[in-house]
Amino acid sequence: MWRRATIGILLLYAAGVVAITIFPIRVRPASYWAGEPFMTMVHWIPGDVDAPSFTLNIIMFIPFGVLVPLLWPATDRLRATGLRALAASASIEGVQLVLGLTLGSRRTIDVNDLIANTAGALIGLLILRLAVPSAIHRASACPPTPRRRPARPAPQSRPGPGPDSSPSSSPGPVPSSGPVLSPGCDLSPGPGPGLESRSLSDD
Repeated sequence: MWRRATIGILLLYAAGVVAITIFPIRVRPASYWAGEPFMTMVHWIPGDVDAPSFTLNIIMFIPFGVLVPLLWPATDRLRATGLRALAASASIEGVQLVLGLTLGSRRTIDVNDLIANTAGALIGLLILRLAVPSAIHRASACPPTPRRRPARPAPQSRPGPGPDSSPSSSPGPVPSSGPVLSPGCDLSPGPGPGLESRSLSDD
């Protein structure tokens, strides 16, 4: 629940930053900037900036240093947060550069914005650490939602042998009451004992 709410706040914050830094996009022809070279819009000298603009750029990235470490505890370090803030600020400046070269929508591309945005994110991280000193509590503030695995179907039990398939109930060979005759036996009656004795007496 808390993680979803934090993600929603982060998305709203990102939309606000884009609205401030990118929009409105004013499309102007190249003749509009004919008397002003494009390099005049690029400021590479650190510290050559007015204080209000520098302060606003710091404030704009303070939520970055609070929300990102809450959602991704691995970034709960000064270096990790600073590098991500620098990359996000550089992305904004890069988009402004592309829009200026293609559409003529010129905005000042200033290295001081990179410095101010990175400093704002680090200040946000320090504020988070002051509010929640324990790293364990910060990491567990917005835990990821566990994924529910689909329930596996229960193994079907195999039917056991029925009463008809039991070995004891299977019909076996029917025992015969008489002697078992092998194939080829002579079934003709032979001479009885009386006949055999009579033939001996005749001899």
